[in-house]
Amino acid sequence: MHSKTAQKWWSALATACILAVLCLLAAAAADDALYAFTHNGQDVVVLGQIEKMSGDTATVQVRELLRSSKSQRGASPLHSEQVAATITVKGLSAFAAGDRVLLSLQKKGGSYQVDMGAYRASSTELPLQITEPDGAASAQSACLTVFANSRGALCDFTLQDGSAFLEYRGQRYQVYSPAQGFLDPQVPGTPQLQPTYPAAGSNWFTRLQSPALFGLLGLGALAVLFFFWQLRRRARRRTVRLKNGVHQHDD
Repeated sequence: MHSKTAQKWWSALATACILAVLCLLAAAAADDALYAFTHNGQDVVVLGQIEKMSGDTATVQVRELLRSSKSQRGASPLHSEQVAATITVKGLSAFAAGDRVLLSLQKKGGSYQVDMGAYRASSTELPLQITEPDGAASAQSACLTVFANSRGALCDFTLQDGSAFLEYRGQRYQVYSPAQGFLDPQVPGTPQLQPTYPAAGSNWFTRLQSPALFGLLGLGALAVLFFFWQLRRRARRRTVRLKNGVHQHDD
């Protein structure tokens, strides 16, 4: 009897430990994703509006690009000239045409893939409110609201026990609590970076920056060079033969 009781107790303890570890891992993953999102840990952060959907792939009109005032190690975000005004984004099945979105994106060929998260935006003009894809508020979306409204000037956040805090110039401001939701941090001076806009016009230029297309263009250039080299080589051979023929005729 005691053996069965002990087994149940150890089983319950093991389950509790596993759940605790999973919760810690989930919290750490959320913290890491938020840090990367707010420290240039992706190719680009886009504030825009979905024009049309096809499956989980969207055509997004880019209204503004957000770049953090601080970068994580190894960060190399795209320059604004490399991002077209209209882009194709995969992985947006939770959204519909007309939705305004804040997206962390990684460029893959001529399109983009959701990287550190996709969120709903109340507007494409500042100030705005960021929420989860289903419209719910969360600690992460509260941090991204502050991040977006400062255009990346405010980017250091901490998640703790369901709450979220902004760290700025030695001060800590709560931006989210489970009971109250989003809290405006009221940072003195309201820091805000200058807006950054995508490249004007169509996305032909950005498509040319696809590694595959670069490779094709490189092969094409080599083929052209080889063709002209062959022509020049044949011309030289012909000249030599003509000269040899002339000498033999004179003899």
